[in-house]
Amino acid sequence: MNRSTCYVYFSINGDFNPNELKEELKLPVFRIWNKSDLRRDGKEYGFSNLSICKNENYNPNVYVMIETIIKELIPFMDYLKEFKKKHDVKYFIIIVPSLYLNTVLPSLFISKEVIKFCNEIEAEIDMDQYLYK
Repeated sequence: MNRSTCYVYFSINGDFNPNELKEELKLPVFRIWNKSDLRRDGKEYGFSNLSICKNENYNPNVYVMIETIIKELIPFMDYLKEFKKKHDVKYFIIIVPSLYLNTVLPSLFISKEVIKFCNEIEAEIDMDQYLYK
């Protein structure tokens, strides 16, 4: 039995109003906060965040999961490029694998399509990895 899993999502961080961007994009929201919102520890966030297009449909070929969220974002590519010119934001594709030793691990290969998309909108790929025995 394979217990390893993974999910991916698109995240926007910076100095902007995430609610305005949420209304413009009209895509499923995974996480959202404003720069001055309080964290669980009582401190303020130093930047705003809008995380969208979470894909939890596990595929051991993670690039397939990423390509699925990119398909949702492609219609907004020009808008995202313009938004980045006007606001101090960074774009990220976040990969979150939960890996168990001695099981089949997901392939973290990144396809040319993913690289091309990230290059077009100046997005980074980040990984938040969890390893279990």
